[in-house]
Amino acid sequence: MTEIRTIKEAECNDYLQVLCEAFDLDFDRARTAFFSEPYYSLDRKWALVRKQRIVSILTVVPIAFGDGNGIGIAGVATVADRREHGYATDLLNHVCDHYSMQGAAKALLFARSESLYLKAGFQELDKVYLQPLPPGRASQPRQLEKEYVRGLYDSWAKQDDRRLRRDDDRWKYWSWTFKTPVALGDGYFCYESNRIREVLPTIERLPISELVDFYGTGETAKDLGVDVSNAPFDLLLMGRGFDYVPRMFMTDQF
Repeated sequence: MTEIRTIKEAECNDYLQVLCEAFDLDFDRARTAFFSEPYYSLDRKWALVRKQRIVSILTVVPIAFGDGNGIGIAGVATVADRREHGYATDLLNHVCDHYSMQGAAKALLFARSESLYLKAGFQELDKVYLQPLPPGRASQPRQLEKEYVRGLYDSWAKQDDRRLRRDDDRWKYWSWTFKTPVALGDGYFCYESNRIREVLPTIERLPISELVDFYGTGETAKDLGVDVSNAPFDLLLMGRGFDYVPRMFMTDQF
């Protein structure tokens, strides 16, 4: 017997075991993050269960754009001895259809390869690039309060329906991942591990003397004036139910 459903509390360790084996994660660290992240809910942890064994899994997070709600999908994984049987495709189709009937018709995910997701009706919308940025003149960084940054971001997001909106839960998630916003002219940027994952309104001369990379989607890079035409790409942004290319920062990666 095969069923597709959200998991039960007693199945959390089995779910995590599938995830850790697929992505080579440390179980204890993954378990800590599993229960502590702001979006934690068993209602968002889906599994394909065959003969009482969890075979394929994924996690869903809510997303919203100016023209409606959708879902972000992460952690798609199948146990090693059950791959290439179509279980992940069945799970993806079921979950997307389920949320579509609830009014969240759009679905996004980041992928290394497109093959699995094409079978589930996804298409490539954009790529995530890594583009070196020229160093600027070092200065004393001025950290900004979250509420100030939230005002700048929310104003930017409302200017275009293709831009990701952040509700209270998404801002909690944004803070949970230890973002440190730094002043950049009248705007800000988020600088993490030598990567700029979020910056508004444009990339000016950065107050950093070392070489850093812009890490973001192609269309967002274009909006910011960052040339990624010769940059290597790291991930694919794939979607289902979109008739446009969404704009989002990699600080919102799910």
